[in-house]
Amino acid sequence: MRLYHWQKECLKVWREAGFHGIVNAATGTGKTMLALAAMDMIERERPNADVRVKIIVPKIFLTVQWIKDIMENLRAHRSSIGVYTGEIKEPRRKYTIYVVNSARYDISSHIIRDIKARRPVLLICDECHHMDSPENIHSFDFYPFADKRLYFSLGLSATPKGENMERTTLALGREIYSYSIKNASRDRIVSDYVVHTVKVPFTEDETFEYKDINGQIHSMVSNLYKGCPELQHAYGGDFYSLLGELASGSGDLSDMASAYRALLFRRKDIVNLAAFRVPCACELVRTMIGRRIIVFAERIQTVNQIFAILNRMYPQRVRRYHSEMEHAAKRSSLEAYKDGDADILLSCKALDEGLNVPDTDVGIIVSATTGIRQRIQRLGRVLRLNPDVGVKNVYYLYVDGSNEDPNLLSGVPTGEELFYEPKLGRVRNPEYEAFADGVMEKFASIYADRQAAGGKSISTAQLDELKRNIHLGALRGDYRLPLAEINEKARTDEIKTKNYWIAMSLVAKRMAGK
Repeated sequence: MRLYHWQKECLKVWREAGFHGIVNAATGTGKTMLALAAMDMIERERPNADVRVKIIVPKIFLTVQWIKDIMENLRAHRSSIGVYTGEIKEPRRKYTIYVVNSARYDISSHIIRDIKARRPVLLICDECHHMDSPENIHSFDFYPFADKRLYFSLGLSATPKGENMERTTLALGREIYSYSIKNASRDRIVSDYVVHTVKVPFTEDETFEYKDINGQIHSMVSNLYKGCPELQHAYGGDFYSLLGELASGSGDLSDMASAYRALLFRRKDIVNLAAFRVPCACELVRTMIGRRIIVFAERIQTVNQIFAILNRMYPQRVRRYHSEMEHAAKRSSLEAYKDGDADILLSCKALDEGLNVPDTDVGIIVSATTGIRQRIQRLGRVLRLNPDVGVKNVYYLYVDGSNEDPNLLSGVPTGEELFYEPKLGRVRNPEYEAFADGVMEKFASIYADRQAAGGKSISTAQLDELKRNIHLGALRGDYRLPLAEINEKARTDEIKTKNYWIAMSLVAKRMAGK
């Protein structure tokens, strides 16, 4: 089993922590391979023991991925791997993969049974931040009664830090290792990437409603704080939990809290469902067509709107993947994208966690929650290493004039600052366009002079190809690369790629005053 340096280092730390702990590693950096190596390590530590491995996953589709990974990397026979879900219950195998909804009230008795039979147990919790909930925490009911000499644990997550994790950390151990997207990029474990921001405007009606709601929120908040001073010092989930408790009571303060919460949700809806997000996303796809693209949205409604437009433009090349689809339809969509039958995949939150998505060149985040966890996971879906792809491009849409964060994440490589122009139906880059227009004018002038002198002219198709590639450069920012690197990339035999890099060379020279 070939491991990255960080994985080897992490396993050493895990061993020193008594084979317990939570690992915070960014999506796409190899958490599953780390867990497989941990299984192998425990087997070697207990060569004469009948070690049992129990893996808790948040969603049923992850069982298939774990079975495949265990068979391929540990050379395990399929009969040694069990699944524990609502319909299938196979808890007596060497490896058992539990879906958390089914594990909550059953896995504890299985762990206790194995330990009483002197079988060591390694518990692995995939996406362990899900274990925080009042229901899922029952998966750890065994812990006070387990012989700790025969119990080992490993928690995996992209961002495990959360609220009320005392019982989770008691059962799995503290966070022992952290490995960020930034570190993975430095170590060349994920692809080089750049995040471009795309400013999207409200419609006039949205602007009016947003400002009206904002006014109501601001006029109400001081009275709400007077009635409940604790709210003023609560943030994130704590704020909304406290607000929910107030709203569920009775009296004037409860009514005010209920009204305030409704206004917050309505404001969030206006931002998430801003009308120009959809045509902006479609224009980005149109410009990038031919590359492998994943589009992320917050609402199924948005996914369906984008699908309706793109499916007319590119029949059979677009697939959807969201929670309201039947299991067979979701599987078909993912297989079409994996096999290359489709090169555009539209997703709601169903792709945010765990699912291994094949090579992708472009990510378009149409809308996102304020949660750092989701943003990291979406970025990780795009950044899985592919030596055949250079810099990967991620486009983050945010609504101008709203409370939405104009930055996807702090500390990530940033690219172009773009904006969507509804009247033109285009994503624009004004700084770039000034130079690009100059290139087009100079190019057309040179060939006009040649034609007047009886030389070779240029066709409309060639000018259109140059214009298309120059517009693509406005969105990707490749013109900022060193000129020598651009010219080297233009030496390819692939005509489409060659044309693009020639266009970037022309723009780069114009910017350099050459």
